[in-house]
Amino acid sequence: MKPADLPLALLAGLAASQLTLMTRSGPGAGDYAIMAALVWLGGAVLLHDDRQQRGFPPAPWPLLLPGLLLLLWCLLVLSFALRLYDPLVHLLPLAALLGLALVSNASPRRRLFRQLLLLGLLPPAMLLFQALLPPEGPARLTATFSAFLLWLAGQPALAEGIVVLLPGRSLEIGQGCLGLNTISLCLGAVVVFALLLPAHRHRTLLALAAAAVLVAFVVNGLRVALLGFTDPEPAPGWWNELHGFDFWHIGLGSSLFSLLAMGGTTVLVVASLEWELRRRRSGG
Repeated sequence: MKPADLPLALLAGLAASQLTLMTRSGPGAGDYAIMAALVWLGGAVLLHDDRQQRGFPPAPWPLLLPGLLLLLWCLLVLSFALRLYDPLVHLLPLAALLGLALVSNASPRRRLFRQLLLLGLLPPAMLLFQALLPPEGPARLTATFSAFLLWLAGQPALAEGIVVLLPGRSLEIGQGCLGLNTISLCLGAVVVFALLLPAHRHRTLLALAAAAVLVAFVVNGLRVALLGFTDPEPAPGWWNELHGFDFWHIGLGSSLFSLLAMGGTTVLVVASLEWELRRRRSGG
């Protein structure tokens, strides 16, 4: 292995360890693992581009020592953090990316350091977004929109506050149905694209962020509406589990909808990038 490949090799090892730890943490870990994977992937691309431009210049001790300490801290967290909701697990990408930046001789004044800092802040920002946003307003909006979708699908549904009333059952829009994880992932995708492809104007990025929130809200509303057709207690068997409530609420099905929303956001970002490039070529 060449010395220039060492930061990327360390990143790959830390990323694989964290993602393995998250996916073994049980239901509800999928969205957090997707965000972590997005951050690791974005960091790998930025470090690879920096290596292509500068190689792997030796870092002075004032940068090398803090970088090695941050990487050592990451290894200690991976050794002792056994729960998904341990906040230290969500700080791993931040510490690791900053440590790799310092080891790669990227001081805090360099653009690479600031880019990796912004990337690393996405996972803890995802937690803060859930903790600080008042749930009442989003819950009412989600209940109304989901009831409307169920009505369009032929189900006699009625939204009362944060509850969707159905014949013989009801759906309460709790924390897991608000789609905050999906919104965070879509906004995170916009941030990653903005860092990797800095061709958008600030107004375009704000419009993309608003569109990402809208896409996430619509996709999450579709997921909540789908819950109205699921079986709360499915029979054993993988096929029956696909019809189960938990599969689409906190299981793999929920993460599939998050990926669908991120795919829609990616399409919008790519389309806007193509429009921006054509505008510049035409001199507009």
